[in-house]
Amino acid sequence: MTPEALAEDIKSGKLSRDRILKLKRNLLTHLGDPKKGELAQALLDTIARTEIPPSMAEYIFMGYCPGGRVENALDEMWIRDSYCDFTYVESQAQVDKFFDIEPGDILILKKMLVDTQEMDISAWGKVKSIHTSKQTGIPYLRVDWKPKEILRVPLMGCVATVNVRTLDKVENAMPAEFWDWLKS
Repeated sequence: MTPEALAEDIKSGKLSRDRILKLKRNLLTHLGDPKKGELAQALLDTIARTEIPPSMAEYIFMGYCPGGRVENALDEMWIRDSYCDFTYVESQAQVDKFFDIEPGDILILKKMLVDTQEMDISAWGKVKSIHTSKQTGIPYLRVDWKPKEILRVPLMGCVATVNVRTLDKVENAMPAEFWDWLKS
């Protein structure tokens, strides 16, 4: 498979999200191989910059206060510099969820309100590409952020930092105001 053919298969939806993620994991195992490493890296680079079709996109409700502390808030820096990262490496499950985010997915910045079982959302953005920090080796996302007025919505069980939801789940849980907020 060539990088060009892979990009076309991703854009067209010919490859399911599950197949893309399996391919990505498989390619990672070939990076050190002298014969397959160069092509594996080229294919990984293609996956990292090719948006999936909107029908395959997932919604990621992303907490931005490490340790649950407002004084640690990262939202302003992420929005200003058009990126999002996740460095809470103590939680492998959360790291895995972050690693599965694809270009074309929608990130929504959220702050959980424990007392009311709601969350305040303050910005959203489409993931444009995935990169890996040369200093830390940790992936980060390039995001086209759209800061918004804060909107209070149902929590939908989004109690972790990285909360992945399918379109169906979001459609079933969110009020009409949420969809207006995304459009405006």
